[in-house]
Amino acid sequence: MSGPIKPSEVNALKTKVIPEEVFQAVNELIAKAWDGKNAQVIQNEVVELSLSKMCLNAGIGSLHRTNAFKEHWFDFESAYRAEGWKVIYDKPGFNETYDAFWWFSIKF
Repeated sequence: MSGPIKPSEVNALKTKVIPEEVFQAVNELIAKAWDGKNAQVIQNEVVELSLSKMCLNAGIGSLHRTNAFKEHWFDFESAYRAEGWKVIYDKPGFNETYDAFWWFSIKF
């Protein structure tokens, strides 16, 4: 690609920079939580499973969570929306104590 990126190209390019292991982890967790209408996927489970898969595939002992967040590997919502999912991300606010999660549902 030469020249500046077009707004219409951002989602496709972003999807290419997210490691495949992240999508594999999210897909597995969606399938595990799927009730026929929705699936709640916990952020920490996505992170742990993704990093575990990456380490296994690369034959290394560990990867640091901070680097994964710094690289925006878990900003995958637009890729799933492009495939027909309604995706909502929720994280605790000040004085709230629940795990951050994504809510996946079928668009109607």
